Amino acid sequence: MTSDAFARPRRLDLRSLLIRSNEIGLLLINALFWLIFALFASNFFSILNLYSMTRTVAVDILIGFSMMVVLAVGGMNLAVGSIGVCAAMVAGWLMEVQGLPVPVAVVGGLAAGGLLGFVNGFTVVRSGVSSFIAD
Repeated sequence: MTSDAFARPRRLDLRSLLIRSNEIGLLLINALFWLIFALFASNFFSILNLYSMTRTVAVDILIGFSMMVVLAVGGMNLAVGSIGVCAAMVAGWLMEVQGLPVPVAVVGGLAAGGLLGFVNGFTVVRSGVSSFIAD
């Protein structure tokens, strides 16, 4: 009398992991594009280009992590990106129009993003409306 709960765990081999993985296709496409750009753009791996790409991707990664939290709790809220953009606009406005130093403007932008996120979350929790609709 054996139970599946106490069965010996199956050994994962690399081949079966690669075949069953959905992410391997994305990884291969990404590697293919890196190879193509590296071959046809002579300055693709320059320090300036890598710096520029990482700065650009950093915003998308931050919004992606924020969206991951929303999805992990069972919601689907598209306001994450909008709130991120609003926070960046507030920080830019504080620097450009109000003349505040960068650290103060960044704190102001984060505060604006936190306030908008709180209002959005409060609306979803108190009204009972789906987070997808409350955007």
